[in-house]
Amino acid sequence: MHGMSDDKDYDIFGGSKFIESMRSGGYRDTSYAVAELVDNAIDAGSKHIEILCQDKINHSTKRRSLDMIAILDDGNGMNDIELRSSLLFGDGTRGSNPKDIGKYGMGLPNSSLSQCKRAEVYSWQKSSTPIYSHIDVDAMNKGERKVPKPKDEDIPKSFKETSKYLSKQSGTLVVWSKLDRCSWTTSKKIMEHSQFLIGRIYRKFLARKDITIQMTKFTVHDNGEIADVESHPMLPNDPMYLTAPSSTPGKWGKETMFQPDTVPEEKYIIHHDGKEHEIIARYSIEKDELRSLDNSEGREPGNTKYGQHARKNNGISVIRADREIMLDTFGMSQDPRDRWCGTEIDIPPTLDLVVGLTNNKQQADNLSAMMRTISQFGEDDSNQRDLAEDLSERDQSASDLFAAIRNIFSHIRSMQRRIRIKREGTRKGTKKSDLETKIEKAIERDQREGKTSASDKDREKEREERIEVIQETLEQDGINKEEAKTKAEEWIKEDKKLIFETDELDGSNFFSAQNIGGILRVKINSNHRAYKNLLLLTDSDAHKDLTDKQRLNLTKDGLGLLLASWVRFEDLIENMEKRKVVQNIRFDWGKELDTFLEQNES
Repeated sequence: MHGMSDDKDYDIFGGSKFIESMRSGGYRDTSYAVAELVDNAIDAGSKHIEILCQDKINHSTKRRSLDMIAILDDGNGMNDIELRSSLLFGDGTRGSNPKDIGKYGMGLPNSSLSQCKRAEVYSWQKSSTPIYSHIDVDAMNKGERKVPKPKDEDIPKSFKETSKYLSKQSGTLVVWSKLDRCSWTTSKKIMEHSQFLIGRIYRKFLARKDITIQMTKFTVHDNGEIADVESHPMLPNDPMYLTAPSSTPGKWGKETMFQPDTVPEEKYIIHHDGKEHEIIARYSIEKDELRSLDNSEGREPGNTKYGQHARKNNGISVIRADREIMLDTFGMSQDPRDRWCGTEIDIPPTLDLVVGLTNNKQQADNLSAMMRTISQFGEDDSNQRDLAEDLSERDQSASDLFAAIRNIFSHIRSMQRRIRIKREGTRKGTKKSDLETKIEKAIERDQREGKTSASDKDREKEREERIEVIQETLEQDGINKEEAKTKAEEWIKEDKKLIFETDELDGSNFFSAQNIGGILRVKINSNHRAYKNLLLLTDSDAHKDLTDKQRLNLTKDGLGLLLASWVRFEDLIENMEKRKVVQNIRFDWGKELDTFLEQNES
């Protein structure tokens, strides 16, 4: 297929610092770089894609290390000009079709040189002999400025023998060698991380069976012998947990773990370039049975294998052309229970400029900035309203996008509130927790001393009246009528006196307190630093990077800072009458605190 007439100048770069700057391509890790080549394979019409990891053995240490990574597909293949162009920065042949995943024509050289010093490409069409070319960083540094003209060359024996889907008709093989920037040093680690990430990025394609992705690792000895071949088909990893089969551990790999939310999908129109474009937000939420502790592992759901799987997938998934661009919490609550709902935002390629898609398709800068702004300031913050008004006056596309994201975040917060309410009292039986028992004893002591509160009086009202008040409050939080009534009846039956919840509260409130039907409802602001630096530290699941001693020391420091902040607060009050009122509050609260903490000693 080579020998075609061609007058193009194949100069790879123009400046002396170009090589290193392009090698710093911004890929988060090797799996993301591999994903760029999977994009190319899909755009080339591939049905089968293989990621092949070749190890070698260090004879002095007897340890295996990663020697080469190859990506093989059975797509349309390339001719001389297409192959040579594919190795140029920004001159690739993909991306002209608006339906293509590829966008800027930089994927192959950009991703390859971010991981290795040498990238070799073999491609064939119509059952012909493969043609071959390459780029090499060491050669570039010596002055080689052009992509070598393709020549006939068969693909390496090790990849030919370990491949399952090698097509004689057409295809492309990209081989990375001289691996000097790879995130992991063994094929085993590459497989572990790539199975999870790449399975999530291409979950739509895998679930529809549009493509298969196979991962294979093997070792090549000095004599050429191939050993320890291990292959695994990639399963879809759906952070919405609405796909089965999937990579989710246990029974939830065979059936869906979540269900569509009560409003499963919302559509938003974005005006751009004189046309209307549609963004789709999809929502999912845990199935009721996930709340039960009676699971196959006999553990708290969050500590099970499927719970850990959901923790890694926690966040908002942004997809473009059925391919995930990013998954992030964008600064929203760090409450571990948030893993039990999913959100997916589907954005068409026609809005790439509006959302600020980066060339490596790992980020949408404008969209991320908006999300973090909304997350930081809360739904009703004046800063958000001011920004919305400003955008509406000068940028219709950005204004539409901002309005859509605000509504999406409002829906997410509603799901999070519902999950937190649902998960109250999920332990087996109706036995009260130690904390509930201690709180009740402290309240009973107050009552014996003649102290009666508003919630005490409300608990004396008729059961139906109390249920009605609680149900109405829960419905205002987004809980459907039937579920709100059931939860209200449970709380009354269990004689709840005080309930702790976490939520994203506006402003700088650390917590809010509300009497609903005789039950004190305390909402702790998960956006407040006191939550992150005190309460969340008690959750080992949320801080797996810290030892118990480190968490204890940080909690101790947090308590010290909590007391210091109150002292400083008093010290800043200049009005003596106001300061006296605050001091009296501190004194009265101290007495109540003493009463409650006494229960911790009994």
